[in-house]
Amino acid sequence: MRRSLCLMLIFLSIPILGLASISDSLLIPESITLPDATHVMASYPLTDRLPDFSPKTALSEFPTGLSSVSSEDSTSLPFAIHHGDRNQKRIALTMDDCYTAAYVQETFDLCQKFGVPITFYPLGCVLYEEDRNLWLTIAASDCEIGTHTQTHGNMGHGGTYRILSNLLRPQQVLDRLLGYHYPIQTVRPPYGSYADEHGNVRNTTRLIQRSGFQHVILWDVSQTNPQKALQAVRNGSILLFHARPADIRCLSCIIPQLQEQGYEMVTVTELLGMKKLATSTDLYVFNIEDYQ
Repeated sequence: MRRSLCLMLIFLSIPILGLASISDSLLIPESITLPDATHVMASYPLTDRLPDFSPKTALSEFPTGLSSVSSEDSTSLPFAIHHGDRNQKRIALTMDDCYTAAYVQETFDLCQKFGVPITFYPLGCVLYEEDRNLWLTIAASDCEIGTHTQTHGNMGHGGTYRILSNLLRPQQVLDRLLGYHYPIQTVRPPYGSYADEHGNVRNTTRLIQRSGFQHVILWDVSQTNPQKALQAVRNGSILLFHARPADIRCLSCIIPQLQEQGYEMVTVTELLGMKKLATSTDLYVFNIEDYQ
């Protein structure tokens, strides 16, 4: 049931030709059950569709609850990051989607075996209560958790509220899953795109930045063939993988070889020189009324 609901949300998040109202609406999941009984998330019917509307407050006042990066950090970097410093022999392994917890666990165990971190970019809709211990372990390790948005829809499509909801609701889900505030610092756009329906990125860029993110994280290596992956890696590379058997096999092959070649594997924020995250007990809540 949970897998079907997630797939249904992903399908419904794709704009349908001739139904313009859908592209500007928010599809809210039926419910999200989280482990801490003291924090109850409201349950919304799947059929609820909220129109786009402007927030009451200025964008700079949005209550994101995220730990935005200091203006002193990463100021020389572009907004969309494909790789880190080409002069340093450091790279970042990343893994998107994370639909299957068993593959996430296998990836995490593999990286722990070789003593290297990996940055996970899970969808908010796949952070299930039954996998809480896995994500608690990942959060407490030298690995990192970013966001791949809530439902894998086109990140720049739809109105202001829909975009913000897709960006920020994963923070609420993650916090309630872990039981503490783990500030998500980087966002990986589905399909590697954050442009709107007309191919423009200006509005989405503004909303991403106002949500507490300085950069969107892309990649310069996307290969599951070990030989091709190794040939493509350069100083500063960001390698894209997904929680699937072929990707895990590739990782198991290339990690020791990259280590032999002298590459240091770090998290995305370490690659970019961003400050370490600071957790807290204040759980983030995405409040609909803040944007009415």
